Amino acid sequence: MPSEIERLPVHTMTYQSSDLIRYAAASGDFNPIHYDRCTAESYGLPGIVVHGMLNMAVLGRYLDSWNRGRFHLVDFRTRFRGFVEPNQPIRLEGIVKRRDPDHLMVQLSVTVVGQDKPAVTAEATLAPV
Repeated sequence: MPSEIERLPVHTMTYQSSDLIRYAAASGDFNPIHYDRCTAESYGLPGIVVHGMLNMAVLGRYLDSWNRGRFHLVDFRTRFRGFVEPNQPIRLEGIVKRRDPDHLMVQLSVTVVGQDKPAVTAEATLAPV
């Protein structure tokens, strides 16, 4: 009988414009697609978009809150597949894909609520502390 899939608790959140401003200040990424609707739309984007690296950081924090120091991060790979806009609720999810004595592989995603496909996916490899 196959083992049950281990799922991380689902977390929902919404980015506010102020989150993008703080991230831009901390990262130095002041690309106008993250704060100016006209510029974003001129590049064919749906509107102002959240920094991809901010989504990646939020996934890392989500993983860390589940991990609680039991494992250390060995590898973290992210793919940006779509866009997240401020004021859109998003869902953070994860599943443990593989668990053995030496490693744990977790797949993570950021999905805009109401959409079928994730905007960001990630795969993390962890090892016991």
